[in-house]
Amino acid sequence: MALPEFALAKLEFEKIREVLSGYLFTPAGEVLLEELHPSGNRDEVVRRLDEADGMMRLLSSSEVPPLQTLHDVSGALVKARVERFVLDGRSLAHIGMWAVSARLLRSFFSRHQETVPRLWRIAGELVPDKELENRITKVVDEKGEIQPNASPELSRISRKLVSQRQAARTILQRILKQSREAGMASEEEATLRSGRLVIPVRVEYKRKIKGLIHDTSATGQTVYMEPVEVFEKNNEVRELESAWNREVERLLRELTAAVGEKAGILTRNASRIGQLDLIHACARIGMRWEGTIPEISGDGSLVLKECRNPLLLLKHSKLADGKRLVVPLDLDMAPEEQGIIITGPNAGGKSVTLKTFGLAVILAQCGIPLPAQEGARLPVLGGLYVDMGDEQSIDQDLSTFSSRLTWMKEVLHSAVAGSWILMDEAGSGTDPDEGTALVQSLLEILSEKGVRSIVTTHHGALKVFAHETPGWSNASMEFDQQSLSPTYRFQKGIPGSSYAFEIADRLDLPSELTRRAREWVGSSKNRMESLIISLEQESQRLEREKSEIRRQQRDWQALKEELDKRLSRIREERDSIRSKAMEEAAGMLRDANRKIEEAIRAASERDKEKLREKRQEVEQLDQQVRQKQQRKKKRKRTAAADAEAGLPPKTGDAVRLIDSNMTGELVEISGKQATVEVNGLRIKTGYDNLVRSDRKPETRPAPGFRITTSDRDRSTAKPFRGTLDVRGKRGPDAVQEVMHFVDEGLARGIRQLTIVHGKGDGILRKLVHEHLASRSDVTHFETAPVQEGGDGCTYVYL
Repeated sequence: MALPEFALAKLEFEKIREVLSGYLFTPAGEVLLEELHPSGNRDEVVRRLDEADGMMRLLSSSEVPPLQTLHDVSGALVKARVERFVLDGRSLAHIGMWAVSARLLRSFFSRHQETVPRLWRIAGELVPDKELENRITKVVDEKGEIQPNASPELSRISRKLVSQRQAARTILQRILKQSREAGMASEEEATLRSGRLVIPVRVEYKRKIKGLIHDTSATGQTVYMEPVEVFEKNNEVRELESAWNREVERLLRELTAAVGEKAGILTRNASRIGQLDLIHACARIGMRWEGTIPEISGDGSLVLKECRNPLLLLKHSKLADGKRLVVPLDLDMAPEEQGIIITGPNAGGKSVTLKTFGLAVILAQCGIPLPAQEGARLPVLGGLYVDMGDEQSIDQDLSTFSSRLTWMKEVLHSAVAGSWILMDEAGSGTDPDEGTALVQSLLEILSEKGVRSIVTTHHGALKVFAHETPGWSNASMEFDQQSLSPTYRFQKGIPGSSYAFEIADRLDLPSELTRRAREWVGSSKNRMESLIISLEQESQRLEREKSEIRRQQRDWQALKEELDKRLSRIREERDSIRSKAMEEAAGMLRDANRKIEEAIRAASERDKEKLREKRQEVEQLDQQVRQKQQRKKKRKRTAAADAEAGLPPKTGDAVRLIDSNMTGELVEISGKQATVEVNGLRIKTGYDNLVRSDRKPETRPAPGFRITTSDRDRSTAKPFRGTLDVRGKRGPDAVQEVMHFVDEGLARGIRQLTIVHGKGDGILRKLVHEHLASRSDVTHFETAPVQEGGDGCTYVYL
């Protein structure tokens, strides 16, 4: 992309770079940030934006890449390749941290490669080297200090050093104690001088103690002596220290050579980590201003929705304050549009609009999310040329107008199809008519070359040019005519007025002055300005009406959502009531079945004849339950027909309850509720649960048991099935269920049953088999075939 460096400076992109730098962790990321420029390649722009989008999605889901602060090791990697060069411990520790970072980042993005494939392409090129990591961490710690157990030899030397130093210090402490008692030594402790342990001796007693003087205090009152008794120990310590240094140098040399062999891989890893670091920074700044990823158009179309100037947003520590105070820009241009002329009063926001558009384009082509609403669409610019502010130069002997002409010459020479120009205060700095003519000619020539433009001006001739030239549009910055202050809102399609006379009147300039000024301008100019003001007033009125309509739409939508929520709650409550009623009915039937089963078991033990009678009773009960289930299924199909067949029931009518199919007399109606007398029992139910009935009210309950109902549904018992599943149950509970199950099978005359107990560790299967074996009414049992459950299932024969 052709983008002169001064164009970036004019748009203050360097301030964006400064904020991005604060989010970086690595020097490699800093280098890439310095090199970051908008790309003119569409595929490259799409890739950059997709990478930033992937990183934002990870951060939004609290998946934070394990980036860490790293030091620059580029120079150390170059030196490591030099034969016999030895890197210090700190440099090697820093290289080790890069190696750890490469491994952690690759592992992190490997887990997310399906959701962020673009980022995985980068992280997938990282080459972890756990062996090198381990070698480095074994020799040096994170601060670059040598580990005492870096090698067996160093460990041995370190132990001997500690031992010899302690021995020498013990001797010195004894001598120092004796010297203090004799008044020859000061109160200082033993210390080191020239790498040897010494004691502080008063200068007047230095000849009283045999030894070697290594130093004298600043006052000259104390000498630091090495007594002859520790000569040998100190010599041994020095020899061990030399051996320690030789071993450390050997270890560092070997480690440096190992790093040198991997320097190429480590350098490439650093580059990939830098890429991820920069993408992370771009995503962070995008999240800071709640950015979105724009679509990159291929036809040159442009749409910005509520795009805010990023520099103005960054001035506010709280995003909410920024969004409230920074007026957003809404801008769209069709592919065939060549340019826009923006007019309006001074300090009305024209220059900020140019900067907002220019920065939006640069951000997108750098791969940085836009501070705009979803739905933004931008073309890839082939070049961006910016003329904004005062470029006069004393050194180059250039006036403001001369510098503008120099810029125009550069644009005519360099701009190609697909490029854009942003020109502020066009036609200023010279005679208005001549300046306007030059600008108009420039815009015509650039349009013929396929260069598009956004221009701000105060000159009416350029408004006429935009009105009369195909592909060009007028636009303005909205101005509140009541307060005579700008609103900073961009409005396309209407030229703006400078409002010079109106502002002068507001500031109480003499009326004679403004009257004469208006005469000088001329009636046609005044009429045009009046027309512009009228159009702007109409535009503001329409905008207010649109805002009111949008507010009403929001209110209606909120009301609809609230009503939907209430309806959903009502339905949930209704379903809950029905479900509870069904559960209560099922519980009643289970209790009845349990009592019947107990009676059957008792009868089985007492009298076979009574057992057959109980079987008949159970079969009758089962038949009644099935009939009730069939009536319940039929109930919904006949409810509507019953309701249509007769008039609404009234007090005294014979009625049928839809949910239970019982008949009774309607004795009271209270709103949506009704009271029905059935068999002398008064039942409250919903009025919509009743239909008129030709049948007489029931006078007695169904044989065998008594039923009480209300407006809740009642459930019937499930028919007996020949299979019991006791998987997951405790052993005693499972055996109890098997016992009841076999008893009921006997009562119903069933000859074969199936018990599913699962395989597991076989304990449940063993308990079931032991119970079956203890029963005389079980002829035999066997494990099911493999295809029908195998060891997890048992067939029982009665």
